[in-house]
Amino acid sequence: MKQVSERNLFQRGALCLLLAGLMLVGYTMPLQAQNRRIRFEKQSWEKCLKKARKQDKLVFLDCYTQWCGFCKALDQYIFTMDTVADFFNGRFVNVQMDMEKGIGPELCEKYNVRAYPTLLFVDGDGNLVDSWEGYAAPAELFAVGNRAMDAEHSLIALTRKYEAGERQPAFLEEYMSALKRSTWSKRCREIMQADVASLSDNEFCTPAVWSLLKNNTDTGFDLLKDRVAANRERFDSMVGEQEVDSILDKSFTEYTASAMTQAWRHQMDTAKVQQVAGFLQAHRLPYAGEYLATLYTARALNRSDYKEVVRTMREALKYNFMRLSALDEYINTPLRALASIDDMEIRREAAALVKSIPPSFIRPRKKAMYDCTYDMLMGETKK
Repeated sequence: MKQVSERNLFQRGALCLLLAGLMLVGYTMPLQAQNRRIRFEKQSWEKCLKKARKQDKLVFLDCYTQWCGFCKALDQYIFTMDTVADFFNGRFVNVQMDMEKGIGPELCEKYNVRAYPTLLFVDGDGNLVDSWEGYAAPAELFAVGNRAMDAEHSLIALTRKYEAGERQPAFLEEYMSALKRSTWSKRCREIMQADVASLSDNEFCTPAVWSLLKNNTDTGFDLLKDRVAANRERFDSMVGEQEVDSILDKSFTEYTASAMTQAWRHQMDTAKVQQVAGFLQAHRLPYAGEYLATLYTARALNRSDYKEVVRTMREALKYNFMRLSALDEYINTPLRALASIDDMEIRREAAALVKSIPPSFIRPRKKAMYDCTYDMLMGETKK
């Protein structure tokens, strides 16, 4: 008898979402010519670097693993588009590498590769110039590729400016935009804490800082919650009450979704969640009920109180706390976590909860997600 691992369960759920997404793409995207594909080098890493030096090009390194479904989708559906192939074949020395074989683990450590797929742009001397973490659409590939070739605006160029002391809000916004999906993304939070949080109220309550926060609602969550809320009248008069409400909603929605994901892994910061819940109870934001329901569910999930997870979700649905835009993740994320437990009674209750969602509340393009969650809950965890 063997328990299905959390990683396998997560991959199974991710595969369902990937397949559903690809089906959607097939119905909504116009057909594109796919006669060509990115040509990846067959020679050694050192020889690829030498070739890049000789041709004065960057190396484009597609970091993948055999088990990564999104890596396969990127290779099959994106790298085979003529426009993508022509862009990369004409500008880069292209390398595709299984990061769990050969020198892959060594390069993972050198370039801080933490997720797959990861796309790296490296100069002929092996120095990282730019990077992109995760799946990328063609427009995103073109954007990061062009940025990597820009001597003034590549990730490494912006980093050098920052290390030289550049701290203007407009520059920080550009730098954080480059950092966000890179292998250095953790630096975004450090910049918020070290540079933006240290501003005086007069320096903080400016259109430039608002633009920075507006475009970085995840890493700027604490500043939006504490500093913007404390200076609400100034920001309302500056950009309008509706815009402030919209950005606060985006930030709290992202935070609560992140708390739920952390709870699935039993890594939730319970003290932080308690502090945020207290803030919501005191400030009465428009969608506070939705945020609190998500945090309470995450708190129960984090401590493996699965009966409480189902009970809390049932109450949230009963009182209609959730907007349709938030319902999909609120239902499917915690209930997929329950698909790994042995208690079939709780899993059946969770499956019944999925089926209790009125069809009119499930957007057609999300139906596959609900069906997959139900199947996971009712399936076997042992074999």
